[in-house]
Amino acid sequence: MNDNEHVRIAVTLSEVMNYAQYQNGIRTIKSIIISSDSTESIRDMVLKVSCDDGIIRSDEIGVNELSPESDLEIKDFDISVNASELAEITERITVDLLFELKTQDTVIASLSKKITVLAYDEWQGLSYSPELITAFITPNEAHISKILSRASVYLNNWTSDPSFNAYQTQNPNRVIYQAAAVYSAICEQNIVYSEPQASFEQVGQRVRLCDKVLEQKLGTCLDLSLLFVSCLEAVGINTLLLFKSGHVFPGYWLEEMTFADSVSDDPSLITKKMADGISELTVLESTTMISGKTVTFSDSQMIGKNEINDDK
Repeated sequence: MNDNEHVRIAVTLSEVMNYAQYQNGIRTIKSIIISSDSTESIRDMVLKVSCDDGIIRSDEIGVNELSPESDLEIKDFDISVNASELAEITERITVDLLFELKTQDTVIASLSKKITVLAYDEWQGLSYSPELITAFITPNEAHISKILSRASVYLNNWTSDPSFNAYQTQNPNRVIYQAAAVYSAICEQNIVYSEPQASFEQVGQRVRLCDKVLEQKLGTCLDLSLLFVSCLEAVGINTLLLFKSGHVFPGYWLEEMTFADSVSDDPSLITKKMADGISELTVLESTTMISGKTVTFSDSQMIGKNEINDDK
């Protein structure tokens, strides 16, 4: 039967989803509004969501009553995901979601929405839940221990102490030595730079996880940044990622602290913390770790700092 012209469904949702989003409990459906300009109440309804793909399961919720000439918001209702299938997606796909409001067997309102489902190793970009980039920081990945083992040799040669003790000494110079040792160990891997796709920070990018970077010896600025911060996180040093003009800079805190918010678009928060006389955090240029470069850790930090401070 045709939809009732007096009843409408409006849905606001994330147009992109992936396994990281599911794992972090971020809702896909933001809002569902059922509107009626009918002069009569409608009772005993069911709102059903179905999909043309097995990744998203059909689900439904009861709607007791829709009052005359009113709007009704459906709260705490999200799509049901087949997690195992979502985790196995290797190429992005587009699926159709169908929202149907029914009374018994009669559809009184319907709406179709499309969602792009990304591969398990694909990041949405800055436009959709940018904080999910942290899901690709993998300090417990097995390959990280190999980098740290080599880095400890550098630490021992420089300081006569191979320990990664993070902030225990309360000495920022010790933190710098640890970061420099990781930097040097990564430089030894002879990773070849791979150019990211245009506007990756907005539309998403395939991410090479740490094991892939070290096995394939290929990495974008994002891949290299994730590898560096994964190593630092593994030894207890707090890190951050900075995005600017299609590029990514890894950073780390010289003192045991973090920002209150997981995401910020205020560059002054960074520049103030990096300012001379404060020096609570620093950043570096990720691409100086690639094969063929002979840039010292200090110079890499200077390049990164200058790039972040450059507002042009």
